[in-house]
Amino acid sequence: EKYYFAVQLQYLENWHLQAEELRSWYKYRKMVMINPSEEVAVVGVVGDIGPSTWMQQQFAASPEIIREGNVWSQKTLGHVFLFFVDDPDGTIPLGPVSMRWQSREVTV
Repeated sequence: EKYYFAVQLQYLENWHLQAEELRSWYKYRKMVMINPSEEVAVVGVVGDIGPSTWMQQQFAASPEIIREGNVWSQKTLGHVFLFFVDDPDGTIPLGPVSMRWQSREVTV
């Protein structure tokens, strides 16, 4: 995948007991990375396990996510949010997501 995350699954409490089951559940699970400082978001999939704690990072991502999410901008300094995306029908595309809010009038 072009847009992927590496998440620290190996540190889950029950990883050593259920590694195969957990790996298959998380594999290609969609996530969204939100960079509130730059007002950008990128959707990707869990594609790898890691990084190790000695790297002092909580997640890693493909170059496309890091670049399009402006992860290392001066305003962000690597601080972003990661959330799982509930997309059972596979309708949410991978890649950048607009975070522009468009107000809509609601009439009752």
